[in-house]
Amino acid sequence: MSHPRAAQVPDAVEQVHFHNLECVPETLEVGDFFKEVSLFKVNEALFAGGDDDHVAEKRYQDAVDHASNDKKRNRALRARDKRYRYMARRRRKGHDDSELFENEWLPGINTPVVRRRIQMSRDLELDLPEPKDDDDSDKTSVSSDDGEESSDSDSDADAKTKKKDSDDGKKKKEPETFMHFNAYSNGKAAARLHPRKPPVPLGVHRMGTSEGETPLTATMDYVYCPVVLHYTNCGFANWKRKYEILTTGHKTADGAFSLKKGGIKTVRSHLAARAIAMRGGGRFDRDMEKFYRTFIMGNECGELAHFAQHGIVVRVGWIAAFLAELTARDERALLALEEEELVPLPEPPRKPAAVLPKAPPPATLKPKPKPPREPEPATRALAPPPATLNPPGSFADFMKARKKAAQ
Repeated sequence: MSHPRAAQVPDAVEQVHFHNLECVPETLEVGDFFKEVSLFKVNEALFAGGDDDHVAEKRYQDAVDHASNDKKRNRALRARDKRYRYMARRRRKGHDDSELFENEWLPGINTPVVRRRIQMSRDLELDLPEPKDDDDSDKTSVSSDDGEESSDSDSDADAKTKKKDSDDGKKKKEPETFMHFNAYSNGKAAARLHPRKPPVPLGVHRMGTSEGETPLTATMDYVYCPVVLHYTNCGFANWKRKYEILTTGHKTADGAFSLKKGGIKTVRSHLAARAIAMRGGGRFDRDMEKFYRTFIMGNECGELAHFAQHGIVVRVGWIAAFLAELTARDERALLALEEEELVPLPEPPRKPAAVLPKAPPPATLKPKPKPPREPEPATRALAPPPATLNPPGSFADFMKARKKAAQ
């Protein structure tokens, strides 16, 4: 049941923004997402101690004011300026500042996990394109050397990794470790419907007016507020098949999905999976499974217990329990139906058939008299049979009689 405040939306508010949680599959293969997956990463905007945009900007300025040397001060200045440019772009697009949060303590919690994941990431030999300054849509985790805002709601410790100077004087970036969300983190929205001015989608996360403007939006960020559960990347076979589809048959130079879409280069885990899927060959299956186990399931170092201790992941088990109870109830009802002895229903009483009067017997027809037979003509007497030419006796007597007749 949702919180009572969920129904108390002022009439002036045309859109309600809900934060999303991202699922964490705990087994390599998943059949039924809703019954087998119950662990979720908490959206950073919902963490206790999160700073809204104005507090975060003040912290950037404090980092400049309290820098201990020129090198740190210049780095803090670059981070602050990038942050200001980023927020200016968002405000021009009509985004609400309350949707952005930063946590100063989250990178510290992630630090021991980052250290363990660096070697695993290095073994994958990933070389991902750098995000551009104007990539600010649908962000999740952006790698940065200046510690600027990394996403709409993610604060990735990996995004704050520093570049080290090598012997030849060139800066070398540490491999990315894809902390926290692997997909979008800017939630979803529900818009108020009007019969003559229906809302129109502004992307896949927000709605706008029929004139293309951003309506007045309220963000659900109070305690026990409703959230969107994002069941993404459930099951290795499904995830692998997804990137086999996304990296073939597109109208690009390499056949994979385009990297020119705004904000796509900020979805670092998405880009990493793309790069591995494009390799093919003998390393494809091994590297895909290693990436999935390390960064999607995210427990190769036992880090889920560490995250659960700090409230970064939570268990949402009532959905699986609710569906299991529904399934069990249906099975019990079906079993009872099969075992029940079906009693035949009594036949409805039949109306007696109307008795029709018997028809009178047909009149007896008298047989017609037979015509008299014509008299038969008088018969002539038959001639007597001719005398026998062969008298009795022997053949010799016969011959004698013949000769005698001849004379």
